[in-house]
Amino acid sequence: MFTWIPYAFVRIVVFFIAGILAGLYWPVSIPPLYAILALLVLIGAYFVFTWRHLRYEKTINPGVFGLVAILFAGFINVQLRDPRIWHSHLSHERDSVEAYVATVRAAPQRKDKTWKVEVSLNKIRTSLGWKKSEGKLLLYLPHTNFAKPPEYGDVLFIEGTPASVPPPANLGEFDYKKFLSYQGIYHQHFIRGKLVVIAHAPPSFFIDQAIKARHWAETNLARYVDGTRERGIAIALVLGVTDGLDRELVGAYGATGTLHVLAVSGLHISIIYMIIAWILTPLNRSTNGKWTVAAISIVILWSYAFITGLSPSVLRAVTMFTFVALAKPWKQTINIYNTLACSAFLLLLFDPQMIMSVGFQLSYLAVLGIVYLHPKLYERFEPSSRVVDEIWKVTAVSIAAQVATLPLGLYYFHQFPNYFIISNLLVIPASFVVLIAGILVLALSWISFVASVLGCLLMWVIKIMNAIVFLIESIPGSVTDDIFFTTFQAILLALLIVSLLCLFERKQFGYAVLSFCIALTLGGSRWVYHFTNIAQQRVSVYNVSKHAAVELVNRGQSLFLTDSVLRDDTKKIDFHITPSRLMFGVYAAKSDSLVTKRVDGGKLFIWCDKYFLWLDHKPQQEIPKLSVDYVLVSNNAMSSLEAIRNVTARRVIVDSSNSFYLAKRLSDEAQKQGVDLVAVSQQGSYHETIDL
Repeated sequence: MFTWIPYAFVRIVVFFIAGILAGLYWPVSIPPLYAILALLVLIGAYFVFTWRHLRYEKTINPGVFGLVAILFAGFINVQLRDPRIWHSHLSHERDSVEAYVATVRAAPQRKDKTWKVEVSLNKIRTSLGWKKSEGKLLLYLPHTNFAKPPEYGDVLFIEGTPASVPPPANLGEFDYKKFLSYQGIYHQHFIRGKLVVIAHAPPSFFIDQAIKARHWAETNLARYVDGTRERGIAIALVLGVTDGLDRELVGAYGATGTLHVLAVSGLHISIIYMIIAWILTPLNRSTNGKWTVAAISIVILWSYAFITGLSPSVLRAVTMFTFVALAKPWKQTINIYNTLACSAFLLLLFDPQMIMSVGFQLSYLAVLGIVYLHPKLYERFEPSSRVVDEIWKVTAVSIAAQVATLPLGLYYFHQFPNYFIISNLLVIPASFVVLIAGILVLALSWISFVASVLGCLLMWVIKIMNAIVFLIESIPGSVTDDIFFTTFQAILLALLIVSLLCLFERKQFGYAVLSFCIALTLGGSRWVYHFTNIAQQRVSVYNVSKHAAVELVNRGQSLFLTDSVLRDDTKKIDFHITPSRLMFGVYAAKSDSLVTKRVDGGKLFIWCDKYFLWLDHKPQQEIPKLSVDYVLVSNNAMSSLEAIRNVTARRVIVDSSNSFYLAKRLSDEAQKQGVDLVAVSQQGSYHETIDL
């Protein structure tokens, strides 16, 4: 029979996470003051019933009050960490901001066309003068104007007005606004004018030195490792800096299930920790030797984190293994699940929004999967030789991590790497060599000859690793992609996996029935989703700035009508359009021309018995009387609704190739005249199911 008693901290962190999620999804359900009062009452009840329980034994279990108090503590933690609760936050400013002073609070990141710089506000200037203000915002500095970004700790004077981060422009598109809100960022500013550095005052001396240490490490790896891709992977794998990775390379690693090796994570920290533990093995025999090993391990791990610039992913992994190292001397009395729960609790206590980080979720699920599943898988097969045994160890680890992260992998990345066992079996040992060689390059960088030899070795190992990844990706059937799971379906899949694991562990009929019911519900959900969203005809007009993008979907097949520039821009299509295609089950997109009839100003066409008038340039003459279902307006083809006064249409759709100001003017005009008009640049992408 399962008992919670050995997993005290697991219980605590589960309820703490539940409170955090409640605070994130229902932030105004309970006002902060009432939540704090409820917490105090629950704490008082806990102590009262604990005293009664110790004295009279047969009373209400005080643990109930304690766990609910922890849930409220998680809820309150989210509320108090929201910077918008302070009246001085920029989001409460009603006057227009003319200029502001801000401090760079993180190392700038290099993007394709801009530098991304995170700053914290010091003060703002409005029509009423200067005043103190708070809040974090992102600055985007074009490479054409800024060859070099400001440094961490620079105090900047900037003229202009920060804008709120916009919501997603298209259905299913990555919600950058929500993503940034979890980091306490609600505003951004694209800088095209001058930027003046008026002072240098790093918010943290420690972080300032860590960023400088990472810059030193980047410089040395770039110096001794040749090849653009090889250098980018070396820096990513050793330091966690992914700026130098190209899109094709990242796609190949993602398709083979080895993307996790390209960012410093629990895998890398575990390698370093195991090497440290192996080197220090003789110390375990001495008095207090285990504590000495733990102390040295922690110092080395945090020194490595310091060299990587103390990035969030590294801090997360090092914190996790710090608790693992501390638990080692107590091996007989501390279980690994409580250790992991304790590390998660500490991280979430300081940053509750971290629960929404994909890296946090995948890291802890992968480790839990390895801790629980790996021993059970490993003991199922007894290898006959040491080589086969090592291969089986890596294989069992890969399977355990993949099973644990499967629901999230499908939900976030919409693909499954079919050959993940083979790729991980080859890439993980190679990444082990890369990591160790990279650390040695840094440690011996003062000896140029040795560092050059190690850098050459590093380059060739990475070349071979890349070749393996691209080879596996090129094998037919290497990846099953275009998988779409709703949030509800991903939760059901996770519950199904847990239920099946319980069935194999306990072999009880009840778990078989539960697994069957969950599987039936999951299958039913997929069936309903298919017939309500995929087996339909749909008109979609996407919001892609300066482009016309219309898609006519018929039961998974689509006609994509756009200009050649957008058609060839796979990056924009993947970001703006592919998410909607996944949601609607589009598996074949063609750009074939429809049979159309040219008219002055555009063209007429029929699709699924619906009539469309598409105006893509200004008509030279008055448009004759027409009766259509839709009028599509592109490329500023009309300056007023007067241009289509002879056209009877059920709906007018103004796409994103029109200027924003024209779209607004047409929207205002339509509102006055009672015309059904949709401007996608203002309202987001347009999707309508066609009834036949």
